[in-house]
Amino acid sequence: MSRGQLIMRRVDGLDAARHEGGVDRRATSTKRGVIATNLDAAESKYSAISKGYWEDRFLGPLLVAANCALPSIPRMPMINRGTFTRARVIEKSVEQFLRATANSEHPRQIVSLGAGFDTLYFRLASSANPQLTPRDRFIEVDLPEVAALKAAAIARAQPALLPAPPHHLAPNSTSALRLQQHPHLGGYALLAADLRKLPSLRASLFANSSGNGRVLEFH
Repeated sequence: MSRGQLIMRRVDGLDAARHEGGVDRRATSTKRGVIATNLDAAESKYSAISKGYWEDRFLGPLLVAANCALPSIPRMPMINRGTFTRARVIEKSVEQFLRATANSEHPRQIVSLGAGFDTLYFRLASSANPQLTPRDRFIEVDLPEVAALKAAAIARAQPALLPAPPHHLAPNSTSALRLQQHPHLGGYALLAADLRKLPSLRASLFANSSGNGRVLEFH
């Protein structure tokens, strides 16, 4: 277990698909549900942001670039508060990890499983005092459909998302998108993988990371 790596597993509450007689009878519906959950979560975040719960100048351009209509009706206050609380817990945990490992002699790594349209990397990268370094890695993982949609949106919204000098967008064999390392920021990779298919997921992660890490689960 490495002290220089943080893995976030985003749990959305959906049950795993059941397998009967070797046939996955819920795989298709579950997959559609997960994809729909990503858009619902992004809309909930946009609602809370529009109400001033926290600042995020990246989610709006990302949704527009993905051809998603920005929600015009805010969510209920209870949903806004819950969305804000969850987002802040994750962000503060990552910031705490980066501070605790600031003097590490080894490259640091953050892995976000089921990342969806999360914008944490861009918020960290745009900070006045970025805690990410050129040798650090920030890896996001989601279903191929979600990863492809986000990768295309990032490519279209690049001027609004990335600080100058601009990153270079480059695909590779295992990632939907890779942002080449910036002189002052860590490297970003967006992987297309199904979390239910562990062998292929493991292969993609090891191809883009430097080893094992500890897992934090956010329910």
